[in-house]
Amino acid sequence: MKKNFITVIDTEKDLVEKYIPYDNNIEDIAFCDNNMLVSAWAPKGKPYQIDVINLDNYFTVKTIPLDFKMTSMVVIGKIIYGINGLSKEPVLYMIDWESGQIIDKIELKEYFPWKVYINKVNGDPFIYVTHYDIDDMSGDSITCIDPVTNKIVSTITCALHPEEIAFNNDEIVVGDSVNDRLLIIKDNKIIHEIKLDRRAMSIVKTDSYSD
Repeated sequence: MKKNFITVIDTEKDLVEKYIPYDNNIEDIAFCDNNMLVSAWAPKGKPYQIDVINLDNYFTVKTIPLDFKMTSMVVIGKIIYGINGLSKEPVLYMIDWESGQIIDKIELKEYFPWKVYINKVNGDPFIYVTHYDIDDMSGDSITCIDPVTNKIVSTITCALHPEEIAFNNDEIVVGDSVNDRLLIIKDNKIIHEIKLDRRAMSIVKTDSYSD
């Protein structure tokens, strides 16, 4: 029997459309064109891999073997940008998902990469890597990378304990996991904070909400 499932939900009808059986343990999921990319590992710990699943028929069309666990990833075009957060190594991997090859590694200036995000600035996508040590809940920075040049363009240094973040135009919303609050950051400055009753486990920005 399959161990895990990926649930597909029709958000217009608020109905489950499909359950996709999946054998391995899932670390992260990203989407590109008409494909779903799943970073996963076997129940016994290895092998590590990225499965490319076609969204027309939900068949696995490619498996990319890895020698590390990709804990967080995003996709721009044909390139996967991902990290091995559990190793704490300051590296952002670039993988061509069509060829399955690692094509480059971007050396980060900070250790403990935690999660990878995409945010558009003036219509252009940029990659953001949060730096957070899950063991002692420390960290205060976010690295911004231009995927056109694959260079670091800025480092946000006031993102305290950034376990989760979200974007609101040119602002970054940081879930401060130690002080149970949201920090609103703009131009590398905290411009506002919102106190919570507990730490934010996930942050999602929506354009609108209606019943």
